[in-house]
Amino acid sequence: MKSIEHYKYREITINAYWSTFDLVTKKRLDKYYYKDTFLWDLLGYSKIEIERKFPKLTRSIRETAYFAAMDYATRIFPGWQAETRYYFNTGNKDFKLAAEYIKDNNWVMASEIWEKYATNIDKEIASRACYNLAFVNEITGNLDLAVKWAQKSDKIKTKARTRNYIAILKQRKKQLQKLQKQINQ
Repeated sequence: MKSIEHYKYREITINAYWSTFDLVTKKRLDKYYYKDTFLWDLLGYSKIEIERKFPKLTRSIRETAYFAAMDYATRIFPGWQAETRYYFNTGNKDFKLAAEYIKDNNWVMASEIWEKYATNIDKEIASRACYNLAFVNEITGNLDLAVKWAQKSDKIKTKARTRNYIAILKQRKKQLQKLQKQINQ
């Protein structure tokens, strides 16, 4: 018995140009060019089954338009971006206790513990405490204080990860300032 494979293929290329204007000031606020190619294909032994399962042309066009619009929407609307942050939970028993407070979302108690060690004679412990205080202040929304604590940590004991964290905090501050400016316009 001879079996025949059937294959159906569709390719749609989209070129979209987005231009956003402020009608009051008659100024262009943004322009963006989007280009992409979308593919649909299906392989099977029954031509009728393939025709039944393959999306209609109108559906393919709707999907193409949807993804083009979503791409631009991520550009103009604020959204959440997942970030990973680390903090020190080792060093002594109190650091482990503070880590338990963090698990319970008790930032105040963890901060109180780390503040006691921010001026410790052991530079490693003091640096870790300051780094963790930067972390807490970032999480609680005080980026200015987070930068100060991170800089203090780096001054006590210079580490590449701390310098990187300072850069991340400063970039985050710039992004929030930009967002605030956009909201206030």
